[in-house]
Amino acid sequence: MTRPSSAGSTWAQCWPLVALLVFAAWVLTVGSHHEPWFDEAQAWLMARDNTLWQLLVQRVRYEGTPGLWHAVLWCAMRAGLPYAWFFLVPATCAIAGAAVVLWRAPLPPPLRVALLAGYFYGYQFSVVARSYCLDLLLVPLAATFFTDRLERPIRYALVIGLIANTNAHGVLVAGVLGLELVWQMLRTRRIGDRSVLAALLIAVVLGLFALICAWQPADNNFLQPQLRTAPAMTVLVYLCNAFIDHVAVWDPEIRNKYDVFASVILTVVLQWPVVALVMAGRNRAMALGVLGVLLVFAGLVHAALWHSGIFFLFWMFIVWVNWGNPLSPGMRRHLIAALAIILGLQAIETTRSGVWDIGHVYAPGQQAAHEIALWRTAHPQGRIFGYGDYAFTAQPWFDGNVYANYHNGDKRLSYVRWDRSEAWMAGAWGDATKLNFWHQVLAARPDLIVASPVNRNGMDGQLADLVPQACHAGYALRATLPGMMFWRGTPAGDQTLFVFERATAGPCGHD
Repeated sequence: MTRPSSAGSTWAQCWPLVALLVFAAWVLTVGSHHEPWFDEAQAWLMARDNTLWQLLVQRVRYEGTPGLWHAVLWCAMRAGLPYAWFFLVPATCAIAGAAVVLWRAPLPPPLRVALLAGYFYGYQFSVVARSYCLDLLLVPLAATFFTDRLERPIRYALVIGLIANTNAHGVLVAGVLGLELVWQMLRTRRIGDRSVLAALLIAVVLGLFALICAWQPADNNFLQPQLRTAPAMTVLVYLCNAFIDHVAVWDPEIRNKYDVFASVILTVVLQWPVVALVMAGRNRAMALGVLGVLLVFAGLVHAALWHSGIFFLFWMFIVWVNWGNPLSPGMRRHLIAALAIILGLQAIETTRSGVWDIGHVYAPGQQAAHEIALWRTAHPQGRIFGYGDYAFTAQPWFDGNVYANYHNGDKRLSYVRWDRSEAWMAGAWGDATKLNFWHQVLAARPDLIVASPVNRNGMDGQLADLVPQACHAGYALRATLPGMMFWRGTPAGDQTLFVFERATAGPCGHD
């Protein structure tokens, strides 16, 4: 009998650590160069400007989400974390989740590494600081605890309860997983066990708390959900964004109808081995429920690009917990090949996105804050106005609100409020309303204006119009601060900010 070499045995023990260190170095490097955009800044500002009670009971409901992410930020900044180190929060979640994947996932080692190189682990949720980064840790933990959830239900219930408090999608999935746990307890007649009752109590309390935090107020002017008119197409796009949105990933310019068609076909075809894996075991109903609620929610209610990453993570959860199901050798090879193709294509997009983020500005909030600080040094009594939601990306770099036209410059309120009674433009819908507000800003004659020509609800394509209108009103363009959101290796949203200064002479001056 041949014994394994000592070198091979050492590598078998050390490769997860090597992979984790490489992953950590990548995430920390890219994250340290990433400039937070509006959604990231908004959560930070809300956590900074509110007590924990105000945050969880009053404010997060206007964001359409439970409050775990905001509570994490509230604790982090009161522990001394500065905004410049904000990237450490998602990076920590990603690195901890990566450790669970590398040491506990049943996948072959190359696939475990490939999963970390995939787009959502390798960039979107580990670098862009939003609530979804919490799922990078919680979903692998749930998969790890799934096997012995009947013997050790408390830790499993705690994790799915925390998943419910991450985002709206987590509420839906946690509901399905909670019901599955109750059914298994009833089926095995363990419902009366003390540990089971404690687990159910934890799950119910955390689930109810998530619902309380996320319950929509009647005066929310931000979320206006409407049933979609083309749910099938929405779901198809959602699935492609979760797996393969683009076949020619080496060249983002190749996005013609043939590439789109190929991505749809490849995404659908590569699901077949996963379907076979799930159908070979006992967790079919649970898998259908988890993925089904996410697809229904995306198709009928709401789906942004990044929400597809939540579907991807729970799809991997389904693969993880069903990996031991019996498959023929041929189907097992097809399954491994399908995962390798999906993750391999995503890895290219991860690399493109990370390298781009290192060399370019994602959102120019810090640069805008620098311009404001320089100007205020020379004009300490000057009035500064903000225009557009994205202008708020400058706010975290100050100790409070700097915009005189937002709640009269109240320093204690630097985040965007979505109440319908809010007099500022936040939440307004339609280009006409946005332009009317811009004209109001100009008419008020502030000394400095930080303007975002692209907003959440309209005004796309109005980038060039603000400059001549401001010039006509007597303002000179002090600075143009470019920024660009990136999605899967491709530019996906202009983040440019303009800084206008009142001019007294020249083509834009008023005598």
